[in-house]
Amino acid sequence: MIEQGKEIELKIAKRATIGLYLADDSGEDHICFTRIDANQNDIATFEEFKKFYGDDLEKFKKMDQDDDGKLTHDEYEEYLLDQEE
Repeated sequence: MIEQGKEIELKIAKRATIGLYLADDSGEDHICFTRIDANQNDIATFEEFKKFYGDDLEKFKKMDQDDDGKLTHDEYEEYLLDQEE
């Protein structure tokens, strides 16, 4: 069994490497992006976001780096990683 929070590496067809991170979304400030993105269209709107983080528009805007009113997985993860530092 692989422990949560551990990085693993998969080799596929000996040509590509994929890095995976098993996220623990039980923490107060980390919810897996796929849970936030309710309709699974690879973006999270403020309406989707606030179901998990409440009506915190300021936090949403900090995450929304390109200021387009939508969060991508990259924007979300980058914000969370910055908070850990």
